[in-house]
Amino acid sequence: MDSVEEALRFIAKQFESADLARVQWVEERKVFQAQLQELQAQKKIQDDHTKELLLQVKMLEFALQQERGRYMTAFSKAEKAPGSPKSRTVFRKDSSNGSNSGSFYGASPPVKSDSEISRGSPGMEISRGPPASPEVSVTRGKEGETLISRARVNSRTGENRSVPSSPSNPPMTKGPPPVEVLPSSKVSGNFRACKMKQKLSGHLDGIRSITFHPTDPLLVSASEDATVKIWNLASKHSEIEAMATFRVHTDSVLSVASIKPEHSIGLGYRNGLIASGGKDGTITLLAYPEAGMDRDSKSEPYSVEYYGYMVHRLEAHRDAIWSLSAHPYTNLLFSASADACVRVWGISSEPTLKCTLGASVRQHPAGVHVHSGDGLLVPTCVAAVPTNAATLIAGYTSCTIGQYDIGSERLVQLMCPADSDVHITAFREAQVNQVVAHPTMPIVVAAHQDRRLRFYDLRAGKCVASVVAHQDAVSSLSMDASGLYLASGGHDGSLRFWSVAERTCVHEQSAHRPKYGEAVQDVAYHPTRGFVATGGADSVIKVFQ
Repeated sequence: MDSVEEALRFIAKQFESADLARVQWVEERKVFQAQLQELQAQKKIQDDHTKELLLQVKMLEFALQQERGRYMTAFSKAEKAPGSPKSRTVFRKDSSNGSNSGSFYGASPPVKSDSEISRGSPGMEISRGPPASPEVSVTRGKEGETLISRARVNSRTGENRSVPSSPSNPPMTKGPPPVEVLPSSKVSGNFRACKMKQKLSGHLDGIRSITFHPTDPLLVSASEDATVKIWNLASKHSEIEAMATFRVHTDSVLSVASIKPEHSIGLGYRNGLIASGGKDGTITLLAYPEAGMDRDSKSEPYSVEYYGYMVHRLEAHRDAIWSLSAHPYTNLLFSASADACVRVWGISSEPTLKCTLGASVRQHPAGVHVHSGDGLLVPTCVAAVPTNAATLIAGYTSCTIGQYDIGSERLVQLMCPADSDVHITAFREAQVNQVVAHPTMPIVVAAHQDRRLRFYDLRAGKCVASVVAHQDAVSSLSMDASGLYLASGGHDGSLRFWSVAERTCVHEQSAHRPKYGEAVQDVAYHPTRGFVATGGADSVIKVFQ
């Protein structure tokens, strides 16, 4: 009997010690969780502080480059004597192919440009340098305008929501002003002329959109052949083939965007994500493969679900998705569609719709009537504003730029160029094809259908400069990470680089051959490497370095 009682007492003591250990473990767990939350909060504060410091460093670098440009300009002026020899003028000879940007035209009498750049408002921080002499005079090879390529893709519902421009529009009585190419001695910074590094052929139809991986040498392309391809630019093969081909849309793929790895960790993917939007109105999230993955390592052609590349598929819009943009500092994805909606998506544990934005035709400063059937302006492009994570910008077929506040879901302002700047009979002829925001300053640059680049000041809320950029419609834009240079592509087949401070062309490169009146469809800078890529209607991707 004593032995049984002793055994029971022993068991009771063991239970008591186990309970005590469990209570101590729970208390320690609470303490560790509190410490973990505190460390996470400190890490977030440090990350925000680091981003702020990086932003300040970029602004200081830009100011240094600007000051250096002013010094070099003043030094070159002081060196020039009154009797110095005249600068050599290069004229373009006549060519039957108007898209060949490398051909030269005959000399034409000097014409005063209608695109004189007006000085910025007091809030404008980019200072304009001295105007360069028009050493290269470029005239258009043909009369009349080319409709934007976006209008050539019919909506999936079989109807075109945008009102096309009237064929009876009178031709412009005045030729386009000359495009000035800045001499190399006046270019601020260390811009070097690029040369073609690689030519990628693999798509069966025109390239609609391209984007780079944030850090790796990976290029993503979207095409009208309904495929998304990933190219490894570090491949040692003489002829590079796509390392992965995704057929995840039922119609043309019109836009792609790259989501940073730090914003896709919530979904379990550490190499980043690809967002693709198509004519079918869907957004597909795909996982980046590893940059060193061998294309022939998988012998069987399994589906994207088998390899685990398919992350999510969203029925995002009721019509074609023209543009996608991922915010560089937050886990937000923006989409612009032909259904007159701009939508904000949160990329966290599961993609969710944050808000839907739109602008009414009644809010247009000029009161135009280019809108969808329900009285809304139709967006063509969307972009994040790196200097303000709470806002985004969108371009419209009505030649306007809209700035939205994401938190309050309202339109902050709708900016339109001056009437004297738009030499057209309908705003549809000057619609915005692409828009890009400066990485460190409240400046927005827009590519328009009427061959112009327009610079907008978000603080002043107006267009502060307008430049004739190409011989045909300007279809695409991309700005380098420093904000010093801008790359533009046009339907004249050329790729041109611009100094943001001088607003002058510093380099011109022939890029693509025209096809059905379209040439360069998209251009993209690599965020961290010295790559610039273009995608054309000729189904070719060209990478410059």
